[in-house]
Amino acid sequence: MRVGLSRSPRAVLYAVRLMYAGAMAEVAALVIFALTAARADFLLNHPLVTAAQLQQVNAHMVGDWVGLSIAIGFWLWMAWANGRGHDWARLVCISCFALNTITLLAGLGTGIARYAPAATIACAVTWAIGFAALALIFCKPSWGYDTRRAAAAQ
Repeated sequence: MRVGLSRSPRAVLYAVRLMYAGAMAEVAALVIFALTAARADFLLNHPLVTAAQLQQVNAHMVGDWVGLSIAIGFWLWMAWANGRGHDWARLVCISCFALNTITLLAGLGTGIARYAPAATIACAVTWAIGFAALALIFCKPSWGYDTRRAAAAQ
């Protein structure tokens, strides 16, 4: 039940839907990563791969599993919080988008697109979804929604 408001602005509803789509895109990225990791594991069994290289790749893979799992949770959390009009949820969206931008740029800077094009595309898709959701949250029709919700709750 909504306190004091009959409906959320359409921009907020579309942003929340995009955030759920972002969570699904992260799930797809996790599947792509699993397939890429299996391929990388196969390639790492090559006799010319050193122990240091194997350890570096394994550490990177664990970090990716953890990061993707956390990202899915953050997308769902942001959708929930923005759908309910929490004003702090905007800051979380900005922070997550900034982190996603840094991750995408770092990946492009290291040349990952050449070795894992599907993972790069998945990262770019989630970035685009995040950009669209952020634009909707900060557009004029949705600007006062968070402050009206906070005032109505008091």
